Amino acid sequence: MLARISPNVARSCHAIFARLYSEIRSQHNQSIIDLLLKHKQEEQDKANPNSFKVTAFSKAVQAVVQYQHPIKSGRDILQLRGIGPGIAARINEYLLSQEDLSDEALYEELRRSQALSTLSSVPGIGSVTAKKLVEAGCYTLNDLKSGKFSSFLSVRQIAKIKYADHLECPAQRREAEEVLDFCRDSLEPPYELMLVGDYRRGFTSFSDIHLMISHPDFVFVPFPTEQNPDEQSDTPKKRSRGRKKNEEKSSLLLSDVVPKLQQRGLVAETLGSSSKTWEGIVRVPGQRDTWGDRLDRISAVKNVEGDFRKVSLHLVPQKSRGASLICLTGDAEFEKDICYRARQRNMFFNEYGLWRWTFNSPSSNPETETVFSRPFGGDYETATTQKTGYWSLLPSATEQDIFREIGMDFVDPTRRNFSPTKYNIEDSNIALLGSDLEKRVREHAGDKESAWADAGKVPGLQIWRIEQFRVLPWPKEKTGYFYDGDSYIVLQTYKKSEEDKNLSYHLHFWLGEDTSQDEAGTAAYKTVELDDHLDGKPVQYREVQGYESQQFLSYFPHFICLKGGVATGFHHVSEHPPPDTRKLYRINLSHHPVGDEGHSKSHLTVREVPATAESLVAGDVYVLDKGTHILQFNTRASAGQERFKAAEFVQSIVNERESQCDVTVFDEGDSAAMRFLREFGQDVSLPLHPKAPTALSAEHDAEIPPIVIFRLSDESGTPEFEKILPPYSKASLSSDDVFLVDAASNSSHPAIYIWIGRNASLNEKRLALQYAQRYLYHKRSNEGSGFRVDVGIPIIKLLEGNETAVFLRATQG
Repeated sequence: MLARISPNVARSCHAIFARLYSEIRSQHNQSIIDLLLKHKQEEQDKANPNSFKVTAFSKAVQAVVQYQHPIKSGRDILQLRGIGPGIAARINEYLLSQEDLSDEALYEELRRSQALSTLSSVPGIGSVTAKKLVEAGCYTLNDLKSGKFSSFLSVRQIAKIKYADHLECPAQRREAEEVLDFCRDSLEPPYELMLVGDYRRGFTSFSDIHLMISHPDFVFVPFPTEQNPDEQSDTPKKRSRGRKKNEEKSSLLLSDVVPKLQQRGLVAETLGSSSKTWEGIVRVPGQRDTWGDRLDRISAVKNVEGDFRKVSLHLVPQKSRGASLICLTGDAEFEKDICYRARQRNMFFNEYGLWRWTFNSPSSNPETETVFSRPFGGDYETATTQKTGYWSLLPSATEQDIFREIGMDFVDPTRRNFSPTKYNIEDSNIALLGSDLEKRVREHAGDKESAWADAGKVPGLQIWRIEQFRVLPWPKEKTGYFYDGDSYIVLQTYKKSEEDKNLSYHLHFWLGEDTSQDEAGTAAYKTVELDDHLDGKPVQYREVQGYESQQFLSYFPHFICLKGGVATGFHHVSEHPPPDTRKLYRINLSHHPVGDEGHSKSHLTVREVPATAESLVAGDVYVLDKGTHILQFNTRASAGQERFKAAEFVQSIVNERESQCDVTVFDEGDSAAMRFLREFGQDVSLPLHPKAPTALSAEHDAEIPPIVIFRLSDESGTPEFEKILPPYSKASLSSDDVFLVDAASNSSHPAIYIWIGRNASLNEKRLALQYAQRYLYHKRSNEGSGFRVDVGIPIIKLLEGNETAVFLRATQG
């Protein structure tokens, strides 16, 4: 429902903007200000005004007022902060409607930019193809689907575009089972079919449906191309191209399986094929097929009616089913682990089976010896080797046989994901309670964490990094440096006053955007452990890269976030770089409010970003580090203090490297600025991207009320949120319960607070962080079109009686 504006709030806003309006009559951009105030007034005059839109128009007015130059074109709009895409479009439309501001070239440029963004997001279309399409006059998805631009696309791209809407929807287990049943009906015995891939690993949805097929007549098992595991000598010759073509022609998969599925109206498109694999798009059967509805099914495929999914078919020899099941079920790291264990036992593992290398007796002339391999009943390739021997395929028909041969316990298919999973901030179970990961963390945790021995003993800042489930202290000289592939725990110990004998704490765990799920889970778990070690006194924060709280940033005069991490290795920014280094840093200032009198303190924030044109955003300062040459680029809308601080950062790099390093500074708008832009491609030009992807941005086309309070309850077994009716104050919170305070719209301190009453249940206290994450997850899932929910904003847990000043201000009546 749309929130109503109370009379008091309306009168207050009207008085403020009436005064503001009288002060800005002489502004350069008066016509645009008048336009925005007109739209704002029209919204307020409605019977049911949308308070979100009213606030958005108000912020846009402030942004235009603060802009010191006349807005002459849409280029200037792109420089403004505080204006969302909806309002920006209105202003641009207004400017283009004025005769003196009409700019067809600008319109075409904006249209081209939007088209590039739209087309690049289509599955199968990259930036290069998108650029070619736009140059040819393709601007929209309808243009793309019209068929006029097929000459610019491959067959695979055309198919993916045709079914783009379907491929965006993940396949469900039910759909995979329907495809399997249909294929079994179409392929009579002795064909054997089985669902593999993500389905067999227990996933509820997946991008592709994988089917493994075997038949007694398909017996070809190629000679292993792996090198001699002992000597790593010459490899046997690969099969010739002619032989491969003959195999494809005689392939059961392409000559029998796929044609039968096409005849029965299952196959819609072929994306790729070989003698053993086929990849394409199929129509999900809606019911059991009969001969009578075959023509209807073929017609539905032709007219793209129904649901279509991507399917991969894998034809494997029956003797290789066990090995193929392992390869088609586990992830890349799991298969890599199997291969490693096989090599340790002088074996070789691939999709066809487990192989053992057997050496013959030494020869007087080993250089001319040849290897003969007949493990399959036929003559195969020979190769010269330093020792004579042969490969033999072990008679391992099942997965269990292979696991036993390599000395490994059987791993259930649902547990064959060995890759370090990248942490997803939208995962509602950040606390990982009750999960397999929590059990693994507990196993590594032991009875007591030695890292906490000196934690919180004296005032100061302590930082730990998570490495392979371990908590290791972060070097003092690296304070302020964080790597996006890692997770950290940060503890600030302080006294609320000089006379206070008791210590207070702010406890944070920080998650880099590329951290693994294991590291994120360990950081969350260990933070709770440290909180317990400090008797539950700390105010606890969840911090996500790019969404850091002002409290967290206030600890570091320079907050520097770099690419890399413990898993990939990393280097200090000032270390001597390799000659081909190329790193781009985005630099801006964050302002931390100090006290209650409106004062603030600024902190330098440096974030390493991909060295591409897409990273260049209006309003910030950029530093391109090329090793022996450092380039600083000041965008037009960047603040003078940001430019000064960026110069300090550059100088610190030069000083610490103690080597000759040239520095060049460019200002946007100067003719020399193109030299910097050409570092990112010949066609890169102004204007820059209009809005930086900052997480703490409050520039939305719509806003939510300042705070919303919910009472949390888990009496039903699942978390429930009971909304407390306004007006809100500290008195809205009860000592017997846990409350969630949604302050996501706070312009300076956006956050979700979990306030825990003294008498709250132990389970509610333990699950508070998970409840808050789940709340954000559901809020994101149910968001309307007008408000963007940042699921990465800080989540702050505090106990009754230990509230922060920011929290108390947020809950004032």
